[in-house]
Amino acid sequence: MRYPRRVTYCLITVLALVTVLFRYPVGIDHEMGSDTTFIHSLTDSLIARGSAAWILHPLSYFGLYALSYPSAMPFLFGSVSIAGDITVEGVILLTGLVFAIVGTFSAFVASRAAKDDDRLALIVALLFSMGPFYIKDTAWVGSSRGFVTALVPIIFYFLLRKPSFHRICAKHIQWRFQTSEFSKNSEVSRSDWRVPPSRTYPRGHQLASVV
Repeated sequence: MRYPRRVTYCLITVLALVTVLFRYPVGIDHEMGSDTTFIHSLTDSLIARGSAAWILHPLSYFGLYALSYPSAMPFLFGSVSIAGDITVEGVILLTGLVFAIVGTFSAFVASRAAKDDDRLALIVALLFSMGPFYIKDTAWVGSSRGFVTALVPIIFYFLLRKPSFHRICAKHIQWRFQTSEFSKNSEVSRSDWRVPPSRTYPRGHQLASVV
């Protein structure tokens, strides 16, 4: 079923408002989650130092190197906090609401790409935005799971509308696999360098050494 364009825009706007209302913190004074606290500390360190102390290798930006952590959210929060003169807690709340709205719009667009039906697309967008997991990860939470979830419908949109996108996804998956294997090998090499190989002795030799 196709609605008039003005009606469709009004309904999408209502969905965006409902999405924000369901995530607005009522009776909550601070950000939620241990992951959020850790990411907040990384953001504070980034703002105070002007550099990321945990970046030891180019793969550290993606969390694919030893002693590293995915750095998209700390850099995003730090940049918005400095540019907008907003506290890090306020930035985390704001970005969560923005990701929730983006996810609603992306679910609507992806559904429209699968079937040209405005009513179905609005229902899919409503169900997607009201999912418990999605609400939990976009309600004053600093984890990147909400951001990734918001982009999943966009990937389906490109898979349905852009055949060449299949090759791009295949190359990206191959690159991720290679970098993860490199990260594992670097971890093994570091552990081999730090821990000396264990030596085995005959039982009699061990008893003699003890005596």
